[in-house]
Amino acid sequence: MVVNETMLGPLGTAIQNTVGILKVAFGGIFGIYLVLLALRVLEYRRMVSLLKGVKEEISKLNDNLNKKRKKR
Repeated sequence: MVVNETMLGPLGTAIQNTVGILKVAFGGIFGIYLVLLALRVLEYRRMVSLLKGVKEEISKLNDNLNKKRKKR
């Protein structure tokens, strides 16, 4: 059986359009994933710096409390 180009033309075009749509959809999903990953890293860095600040404040409070206890 011989397949004519006229029969394959519309089918080939439909397949190309479908593949193009899938490329854009999966590329968009992957791009969104990368953006969300970058936002997660930035959030993590901010959280770490905040926790370091809290740790320093607790250390200072403990030092002040120990100094007051020694004075008694």
